[in-house]
Amino acid sequence: MNMVKYFFLLLLVFTGSANAQTSADHLRAGKLKDSAADYSGAIEEYNQAIALDPKYAEAYDRMGVSKYNLKYYTAALQDFNKAIELDPKFVEAYVNRGVIKRSFLNDNNGALLDYNKAIALDPKYAGAYSSRAVIKSSMNDYAGAIRDCNTAIQFGLKSAKTYFNRGTAKYHLKDRAGAMADLNKTIELDPEFSKAYFSRGVIKLDKGDKAGACADFNKAKDLGYAEAADAVKKNCQ
Repeated sequence: MNMVKYFFLLLLVFTGSANAQTSADHLRAGKLKDSAADYSGAIEEYNQAIALDPKYAEAYDRMGVSKYNLKYYTAALQDFNKAIELDPKFVEAYVNRGVIKRSFLNDNNGALLDYNKAIALDPKYAGAYSSRAVIKSSMNDYAGAIRDCNTAIQFGLKSAKTYFNRGTAKYHLKDRAGAMADLNKTIELDPEFSKAYFSRGVIKLDKGDKAGACADFNKAKDLGYAEAADAVKKNCQ
């Protein structure tokens, strides 16, 4: 074999090796596409990651999140199940599966078990406490919901949703001042949180502040919260 041909073959080998993508490369590419809301493209990347590594639990979990964002809830559940089967200590997969069970399967008990498992595996995982608070509120355990929101905030999840959920639980326990403070914080963090305006309007109406209530009801209506239109019609005209 002459030297020119031999050099060309070596170049092909090394070029092919350099261009070969690993399962981790596909996972990173999928996450980038997820962040750009290209969920279908992300799923393609995760499938390629799994083709290279069929036991890649994180790829199944991330693919489940992408499918959830595309409203493919049954398929997302299957991916979360697979992630947990491959890695029974995968905390995020338990939380993600709990969301599917709570929101789309009406399986609150199943969701609660998943959140409890996530917390048992990682007692400082803030998202699990925040999600569990929603379940506890739906079961009328408002004190428990407040405790979980407090813990989520303590561990760094100072999100509008967490403050809103805590405020709602406080309202049910007739802590109007505490609820108002949390709803104010919710709106500070997310000025387009329509339900927070509506809920704050309800408290203001309870306190006899009709003008303040109507301002909040109208803001919620402008932001598209459906129940606000009826509140405006009933109280503000």
